Amino acid sequence: LILYCKGNVSLLNSSRLFAIVGSRKTLPSIMARAENFSKELSESNVTLVTGLAEGVDSAVIKGALKSGNIISILPGGFKHVYPEFNRALFEQVSENGLVVSEYNPDVVSKPYFFPDRNRLLAGISDGVLVCSAGKKSGTSYTADFANSYGKDVFAFPYTIGEVSGEGCNAM
Repeated sequence: LILYCKGNVSLLNSSRLFAIVGSRKTLPSIMARAENFSKELSESNVTLVTGLAEGVDSAVIKGALKSGNIISILPGGFKHVYPEFNRALFEQVSENGLVVSEYNPDVVSKPYFFPDRNRLLAGISDGVLVCSAGKKSGTSYTADFANSYGKDVFAFPYTIGEVSGEGCNAM
């Protein structure tokens, strides 16, 4: 019922919102592609939506930060940024884009909050790109939610046998 926001809330009314997600453990070449892809899209007035985790989320934020067309959704409250080592990135997004959470600022992230975050990622986006996903990756929650909402889901293709792309190839 409530969204806690820090930053430019008008981004929630963007004409095009697109989620880019992926695993925390992603190949460096895929991280570079995700960052470049997000830079190009955000400079073309597409507002990107992602989490704040290491890996693809961080790459997407870095690519889109300069344009300001970035929304980062947290699995807990603003006072307990997860992962803590991304606090500086959290501050940059809240200054140049928007940080959103369903949880009041005092709530500490819990593992079972991540599917809620992924539901929100898929819910506010027009489509989702999965850059990396293992066989049992949390990013599959985001893709599943998007599919159930009737939204387009895209995935980077991987070489057969590449563990970090088994989920993408299955999609």
